[in-house]
Amino acid sequence: MMVAAATNYRLVMVEYEEQWGRASWNTSEAGALLGDFARSIGSYDSAHVIAFPHWMDTRLVGMIAGRPTRDYGIWPEQLEQLPPTNDAQLFILNIQDEEALERLERLYPTGSLSRWESAQQGKDFFIYVVPAQSEAKLSPKGTS
Repeated sequence: MMVAAATNYRLVMVEYEEQWGRASWNTSEAGALLGDFARSIGSYDSAHVIAFPHWMDTRLVGMIAGRPTRDYGIWPEQLEQLPPTNDAQLFILNIQDEEALERLERLYPTGSLSRWESAQQGKDFFIYVVPAQSEAKLSPKGTS
């Protein structure tokens, strides 16, 4: 009886957890990062996860960030449609998404790129942060 219990424990609590970690994307890290960003230098409305085929579930990111009804996913071709904001902006993107990175760099040249090193091997992602803009910088010349 004890051998069966020990075997079941190992299968469920050790091996399954390891397999799950290798197979799933780290939405918990992305959600925690997004929530921290929104509660510090940005807002929930100025944070986005750029969708990429077979990547993380952007609805789960919202749940973990503290906004359970919000899907933070946006496709690269939708970046130009985002409303202008003075807030700092956060974009979480897949390391392989060169198209999204090129669009971000073109649309937000003041942004900075960094790599989030995940606790789970092979699950790193990029973070593109656009600093907050002052009202004067966004005003047309001669009106500030």
